[in-house]
Amino acid sequence: MSKNLGPPPLMSPVMSDYNQFFRSAENTNKHRIDEMGGPRDFLYRQFQGQGPRQNAIEKRLNQALQQPVDLGKGESMMKKMGWSGGGLGRSGEGIVEPIAPNAAYATNKQGLGKAEIQESFDNRGGAVSKPLFKQSYGPKAIDNQWLRKESKAKQNQKLKRSQFTTKMHRKANKKQLKEILTTAVLEQILDFVQNEREIELLLDKNLTNVERKTVHNLVDEISSNTYVGGNVTQMELIEQIIEYNDYDLHTESSGKPPNRQLGVYKDAKDFMFLVIPEDLREDMEDNEKEKIYETKDDSDQADENTNEDFKWVVKEVSSPFSEENSIDRNITNGGINDDATDNDEIKDEKTEVINSFNEDSTHNTDQEISYQSLFKKAEFPNNKKFKRKLAEEELKLVFKDELAKNVTNKTFTVMEVLENVVEYFIDFANDNSFSEFRFLGSFNDTEYEAVGIFFDVCSGECSNDCDVVEKLRKALNSSTHYYSLGANSNGTTILLKERKR
Repeated sequence: MSKNLGPPPLMSPVMSDYNQFFRSAENTNKHRIDEMGGPRDFLYRQFQGQGPRQNAIEKRLNQALQQPVDLGKGESMMKKMGWSGGGLGRSGEGIVEPIAPNAAYATNKQGLGKAEIQESFDNRGGAVSKPLFKQSYGPKAIDNQWLRKESKAKQNQKLKRSQFTTKMHRKANKKQLKEILTTAVLEQILDFVQNEREIELLLDKNLTNVERKTVHNLVDEISSNTYVGGNVTQMELIEQIIEYNDYDLHTESSGKPPNRQLGVYKDAKDFMFLVIPEDLREDMEDNEKEKIYETKDDSDQADENTNEDFKWVVKEVSSPFSEENSIDRNITNGGINDDATDNDEIKDEKTEVINSFNEDSTHNTDQEISYQSLFKKAEFPNNKKFKRKLAEEELKLVFKDELAKNVTNKTFTVMEVLENVVEYFIDFANDNSFSEFRFLGSFNDTEYEAVGIFFDVCSGECSNDCDVVEKLRKALNSSTHYYSLGANSNGTTILLKERKR
């Protein structure tokens, strides 16, 4: 009789791979009874084709995996923010201009992204500190031990800004800043020499002393044509400056810190006769001041006449007092009046006057005060004719002062300016050291019109017959020189002089 081993295992005709089931159950822990059910529940779900029981997380994950992956990161983010498709914008026009990449290109073979590296370097306040000595091996390692310790101590201590910047980075930054400054200054100088309306170029007041020195040296090298070095862009700018520049360039600083400013100026060469707006205006003002001085001379003559009136008034005021003492006047003058015929009477009256003077000295003092009061009244007499004349002289003085103040604000006519230009041309024609007659600067409309008439007369296209034009034609009709119109490097009209052979 066989031993009872217990009930046989559950058998099912539907189960086709029964051994595989136990084999899989032996390799897993799902045959153990837990809250999700035992092996029988799992077998039943497998017979029904439902698979193992899933929790909520597995269900959501399976649903997400069943969707096709057709969205990029950008599209997915836009849909989460409410985008449902179509063009962007309020009217759906989409993007108008393509987005340009913000790329940094290397220059001077310093590596890609130099600008970004330099920016981060500046934000940190200096270069990244690196070990001064590499790790060494071998017999010399012991000898270099104290060097490594010193290097490590320097790295660990809190560094200042000056210690952050190594000598290598400091040299690189100075070189880069100098190249940027040189290129910017060359561009401004090129615009300056191409503009015939500018006489001076004023640079920024915030330039340091080192930057001012750099500009000084740069302009000197351009003027002497000794500039060496620089990149391709700087050499091209130098060539264009030499091509368009006709003048001698020089630098000059003015003012005191912090308002000290550096300027670049144009100077005429030895063979150029240069006329600028200030020359025309100063000469016109000088002519007006000469007229004022002539008017002042006339007024001085009037002042002398006024002084004569003063003398006449003094005489008129002092005459009543003199009539009372006619005998004293006759005695002091050394003469005798016709009315005083009796010598005894004259002597007696003289004695009485002397005695009265000796008897009362206080009376004499009062008499002197009365003299002073008379002369004070004589300086400002109560005379209608004198007051009227004095008021006229005061008006003349006020008019001269106002005229002198308003000379610079006076608007001159075209012919007055042209007459001044002709005077400059005559000086140019009489001096053999000059061969070019030029205009440079920012002239006003009246001055430009006068300069235009001047060149029209020189070219023979002016039909005006006024005195100034005839004077210019006479100067052009020279027996020693030819005159012709030309153009400078920038296309501006100039007058050329050539000696006849």
